[in-house]
Amino acid sequence: MSCDTAPTEMDAAIDLATETVNSVDGVDTKETGAWFWDYGESSMEIRLEYHVDDLDRWKEVRSTVNHEIQRAFWDAGYEMAFPTRTVRVEQDGENSVVAGQGGAEGD
Repeated sequence: MSCDTAPTEMDAAIDLATETVNSVDGVDTKETGAWFWDYGESSMEIRLEYHVDDLDRWKEVRSTVNHEIQRAFWDAGYEMAFPTRTVRVEQDGENSVVAGQGGAEGD
């Protein structure tokens, strides 16, 4: 999630991720968990864990889970964070923004 995500929005995103994973065929709903896990360099990270009922289908289930979470977050309007870096160059004693790469606001 982007670094400007509000606490209530983070809670809602975690709930949505859990609900979405539990709706996927092949996921053991008793073994699902999602948490606000860490602050990344350019993001706030959600950790999602789930078990697959049939290990022969793990790739299919994983792909479906990832697609469904992407769709659910898109529909909810959640922004995914992109790595961002701002470069400042001092010139003649004045600081000026020279370049920045797109993505989430922040450093």
